[in-house]
Amino acid sequence: MNRRRLPTTAQVGLLLPWIVAVVAARLPLRDNSFLWHVAAGQEQIRRGSVLTADPFSFTFAGEPWRTQSWLADLGYGVLDQELGWVPLFMVAVTVLVLGLTGVIVYRASGSLIATAIGQVATAWVLAAYLNPRPVILSFVLLALAVVAEGDEKARWILPLLVWVWAGLHGSFVIGIGYLVLLALRRRNRARLRDAALCVLAATFTAHGWAVWEVLVDFAANQEALDFIVEWATPDFSSAALIPFLGGVLLLIGGGIRGKLAVRDLWVIGPALYLATTATRAVPLAWLMLLPFLGAAMSDFARIAQRRSLINLAIAVIAVGLPFVLPIQGGVDLERFPVAVAAHMSSARTFHDDVVGGWLIYDRWPEVAVFADDRAELYGAGFFREMVEVRQSRRDYRSTFDRYGITQALLRGEDAVVVDLIDAGWRQVAGDATFVLLTAPTH
Repeated sequence: MNRRRLPTTAQVGLLLPWIVAVVAARLPLRDNSFLWHVAAGQEQIRRGSVLTADPFSFTFAGEPWRTQSWLADLGYGVLDQELGWVPLFMVAVTVLVLGLTGVIVYRASGSLIATAIGQVATAWVLAAYLNPRPVILSFVLLALAVVAEGDEKARWILPLLVWVWAGLHGSFVIGIGYLVLLALRRRNRARLRDAALCVLAATFTAHGWAVWEVLVDFAANQEALDFIVEWATPDFSSAALIPFLGGVLLLIGGGIRGKLAVRDLWVIGPALYLATTATRAVPLAWLMLLPFLGAAMSDFARIAQRRSLINLAIAVIAVGLPFVLPIQGGVDLERFPVAVAAHMSSARTFHDDVVGGWLIYDRWPEVAVFADDRAELYGAGFFREMVEVRQSRRDYRSTFDRYGITQALLRGEDAVVVDLIDAGWRQVAGDATFVLLTAPTH
């Protein structure tokens, strides 16, 4: 075989993220937040307007609440056909993010091997965050903002980009912050004007000035986020975040080798801080760092790119493997009470926030929920009460009496299940994970 026709190490590296994109789309759905977003979109279509009060729960029904991701929800509501569109959506969005990653890194490094390293590392970092909820769209939009900001001919799209982003996810404020930091790094007033236009553009969405009120309300309920895993402090010792730590070392090395300037700390410093604030902030921080990681790898172009049959074999596996892996699809039956929920009545039911997301999608409006993961609506005190009742660290009777609860859909491992059975509650249905109980009749 002609050696010149064999793929190089860099070319093979560019193919590897494809595996992550397709595998993410073939896994069963586990994201409870995505499910209520679909229901919110369907309700918006029915009403012909965005939601401004809670329609889903019996605990906070009618309380002020705005669909922060109203535009994404609307799209989900239009697309919903038993969620059959989700795998294609996941592949398309992931490939787009990784493609933009390649543009960012190659533009900064001029090196194909550096681009391959950047894409593989990005795929690794993003893998744990690839789910169909609206936040995945923020990855695309932040990557687009990075690309557009670095191109004089494309900067005009930034206000339009933020206008769309403000209707898709609250992380648009991070995009605006990124533009401000770059303007300060360059000491460029024109770039600050671009950022100001983006602020103005975000204000002219469906919620108007309330788009900022949503963020304020969310910030005011930070304590509630302690009860949601994705808002926990990231564990940088985990295998999932090894590339992030490698990126930090790469930035340090780039600074030592003169590939980065002191003024770059205007962006690098806040991005690194953002990554430490919450698990879900890590991918956004990573995307902000990509141009600087590319610059730090600008001398990688001199690395020899070996051509070999081994590279060809890896390339064939990378392209073909996703198609031979089993398609699990559907929803995760261990995470959601698909079978047990079918036996529910419309009575007020106690359950956790994960179950709440499923019930909103599958049983609402017949069944109103006790809770889901909208931390900005429920607040820390409510989440704490829910957790303590489930763990039998609080007497369930006070909570159940206050909300008129006569049904409970719980995980078999929840300590309160024993308390309820001892009190005469009857099991209506159950499986390996969930149990449905009803209150005793007198």
